[in-house]
Amino acid sequence: MHRFFVRPEWIQGGEARLEGPQAHQVSRVLRAKTGDSLILLDGSGWEYLVELNAVSSEYTSAKVLERRPASPEPALSITLYQAVLKGKKLDWVLQKGTEIGISSFVPLVCERCVAIPSEDRTGRRWESIIREASEQCGRGRLPRLSPPRPFGEACREAQLPALLLSETRDLPGIKELLSRMRPGPVGNVSLFVGPEGGFTPEEASYAQEWRIQPASLGKRILRGETAGLVAAAILLYEAGDLG
Repeated sequence: MHRFFVRPEWIQGGEARLEGPQAHQVSRVLRAKTGDSLILLDGSGWEYLVELNAVSSEYTSAKVLERRPASPEPALSITLYQAVLKGKKLDWVLQKGTEIGISSFVPLVCERCVAIPSEDRTGRRWESIIREASEQCGRGRLPRLSPPRPFGEACREAQLPALLLSETRDLPGIKELLSRMRPGPVGNVSLFVGPEGGFTPEEASYAQEWRIQPASLGKRILRGETAGLVAAAILLYEAGDLG
């Protein structure tokens, strides 16, 4: 069944509505008709089974049939500090990271970043990618997307524990570092992933000053758009949220 995140005010009591692009998608793309059912999500952890009672490309109204808890979010909250990548590679990271279960995304501007994104235009596209991926994979909340941050500022604000992924092979791996954080429960982890050329030695040193631990992903060097997804999958598997 198709799922749509909507503004909370679009759901009032037993009535709901969709407007603008979402109404257009329901009527023109899905070609939904009166009597069809959808699931609407308000972004706060609730989902609503609704039945359409009027459909148009500008405005669609529906009757709420059921209100129920949406799928729970992962117990481990991962914030991915991902360096901006060339082309649309970051689009792919946001889409697949949302599917895996990453909770927050912070685009990083590092010394070796090739291009600096336009926050206004690019930010809207990124938000759309996250929303559509969340609808497709069945998440009940939208991952948070922050504006692009300079690397130093991100290091200072990152919540600990935090890991900086490195191609250096003699560093401890993610699984080993995660075991050091225990025996207490680990509720959140910050992951730092560099651009195509990696972090500079100065950036890596600065991160350690802020207690961000360098970590290895093993013997093979992964691309910038792959490393964060692999690391997140490992962490979520170890936390029992994957597999």
